[in-house]
Amino acid sequence: MGTVLDYLKLSGDLNFSKDPFNDVDALVLSMLSYLPLKDVVPGVNDEGKITLEEAARSYFSEHPSHKEDPENIGLTVSPSMDQELIQMLKMTSKSARYAKIRLSNFVEKTEFPVEQQFAAITYSLPHAKRKKVIAFRGTDRTLIGWKENFELAYMKEVPAQESASAYLDREISIFSGKVIVCGHSKGGNLAVYAASRLKGIKRSRLSRIVNFDGPGFNFSILPRSSFSKCEQKVVNYVPE
Repeated sequence: MGTVLDYLKLSGDLNFSKDPFNDVDALVLSMLSYLPLKDVVPGVNDEGKITLEEAARSYFSEHPSHKEDPENIGLTVSPSMDQELIQMLKMTSKSARYAKIRLSNFVEKTEFPVEQQFAAITYSLPHAKRKKVIAFRGTDRTLIGWKENFELAYMKEVPAQESASAYLDREISIFSGKVIVCGHSKGGNLAVYAASRLKGIKRSRLSRIVNFDGPGFNFSILPRSSFSKCEQKVVNYVPE
């Protein structure tokens, strides 16, 4: 079975006008959200956007050792995933498909007092009029991140879910067009949760909610009815 890197090799030269955005592309952007882009991508209080090509150039300028030796650099939960993320950044930044994607409104916070680990980013697709992709980061290697991950099983709302809901509501209010929401691991849970909290017109702007192996929800704690209005737009991917 092929990997995401195999997909990038096969599809990297096909821009979105030739081959429309699909769920594997959503996975690629979800994984790139694990990168520490706080000093590279404009934040939620900043104006402007930066292309993926420019972001990669800036990132490797800030972290030259990551480009040469990506092992044990502390990005995610494992050295092998760190290496894959760096390879993905190199490949996407040089590809016709991804290089001109514009990145903006990056937020990353690990807050010990409220026990929250949260990050999100907005992507603007080229060759796709006004289409945006919002990706939420999954659990990283911080202790706070793992504790919050376990809290998903028994709390009505964890801090990261509250932040995700506020982020999506804000983002969908400031631009027009359709929005795809996605995330890997805990990020997938955040994507579904935030989408379910949108109201009326804002909810209608969602075109797809893509959950890559994210934990589900305890409906003895949360009302299922709040999810029913968007469940037809949700697709869940679970590894074999």
